[in-house]
Amino acid sequence: MVAHKRRIVTGLILGFWLLAAPPFVHAEENPTELRAKAEQGDAESQVYLGSLYATGRAMPKDDAKAAFWFRKAAEQGRADAQSHLAILYETGRGVPQSDAQAAEWLRKSADQGYAPAQNSLGWLYTTGRGVPQDDVRAAELYRKAAVQGDTGALSLLSGAYQIGRGVPRNLVLAYACLDMAFRKGLSTAPMFRDDIGKKLSPAQLQEAQTLASSWSAGAPFPSETKTWP
Repeated sequence: MVAHKRRIVTGLILGFWLLAAPPFVHAEENPTELRAKAEQGDAESQVYLGSLYATGRAMPKDDAKAAFWFRKAAEQGRADAQSHLAILYETGRGVPQSDAQAAEWLRKSADQGYAPAQNSLGWLYTTGRGVPQDDVRAAELYRKAAVQGDTGALSLLSGAYQIGRGVPRNLVLAYACLDMAFRKGLSTAPMFRDDIGKKLSPAQLQEAQTLASSWSAGAPFPSETKTWP
């Protein structure tokens, strides 16, 4: 189960690369021009170029070159590059596998408020990889990412509420988190959300649905309910 969840989290981050790195960053810009800008030190171009190498779009896939360009941008303080480089360290793609390095770069990114990094760092705290195992810290990071509408974090926070790991057990909030994730586009959320719903009373289910429908990314995240337990 732990390995399966870890693959899901890693997949979400790698999937972000696909969204962040179109074959041509701008309609007028091709990879050759992008490389020229990256070599001149433009951090945004370095991130995009690293993403192209990581995904194999517009050029042959090359994890080592992806890591090279992500590092260039990460050292300039780009939170997205720091997060991408961390995932390469976590998976051993293009760099020697190192949970400690993954945690270090994720922490730098998460401290800047980058939701994917907060989510991934939370998972390291859940599993105790590269950092001391700490369920409370993990839940705090999931919540920070969830507030920004990160669907992966909403799912993991739901799991924490389901079993009371790092937070008090609360199935109303567990349902609400998955309903929020579904409203944010996570198509698999209803399968797990509805299983939780079967364990709720009509009043609890109504409260969970109301919490989810009334919440929007950036708003204060619910932490208490009226009908649970």
